[in-house]
Amino acid sequence: MKYILNSGDDSYKSIRERLLDHFHGDETKEKSLKKLKKAVRKPGEKVYDFAIRLKEIFQRTYPKNYEEDSFQIILQERFIDGLDEKLQKKVKYKEFETFDDLVSATRKYSVRMEEIESHREKREFVNAIKHVDNPNESEIKEIKQIVNAIATMLKQGTLQTEEMVIEQNELSNCVRELSSAVSFLLLKDKEQLYEKNATNYQNQASNFQAMQQNIGKNTRLPFKPFINYTKEPNPPFLQ
Repeated sequence: MKYILNSGDDSYKSIRERLLDHFHGDETKEKSLKKLKKAVRKPGEKVYDFAIRLKEIFQRTYPKNYEEDSFQIILQERFIDGLDEKLQKKVKYKEFETFDDLVSATRKYSVRMEEIESHREKREFVNAIKHVDNPNESEIKEIKQIVNAIATMLKQGTLQTEEMVIEQNELSNCVRELSSAVSFLLLKDKEQLYEKNATNYQNQASNFQAMQQNIGKNTRLPFKPFINYTKEPNPPFLQ
């Protein structure tokens, strides 16, 4: 009764449903059969409480035959199927004369497994505390490797910075030399252009002077005047 009242919601509707389920009320055989197939041990439920709950459902499902040996075998099978996997492995392939023997053996295994689980959890907790307080050698070695890696990266970064400064200085020198070379070529090109223009001017002046001298020596006109012989002379002017 205590398990019924403490398992699940505390509302009136929920408690009423659990009480009706426990005392089966106006439950039909078909409904009891469905409950029997779905019956499993609930989390936190004791093995003995689950056995009683399952046996009551079984009696409501088979009210006339539940005490027969064949039906007792069915009850044992349903009980084992309702256990968790770990407990099933402990009792599934063993033979028990009665249902009570099966329940008793299951309770013993359940207590042992709970003790083992509790001891394992305590051991893991203690190991976790020791693991924090006293880190092992592998962790210390790993930390040292990380520190060394960081130091190496910082050192490489400093060297890379120095190399970048040297490369920048070399690049500046190259740019300066290239600029000087371009300026020299441009200046030289201007001088050559000036000399070429001066030579052309001198050649043109010499040609002009020679042409003037030739014109002074030759008394003939360089061209013949156009005379129209076809036109008759103008008539004399009459007074």
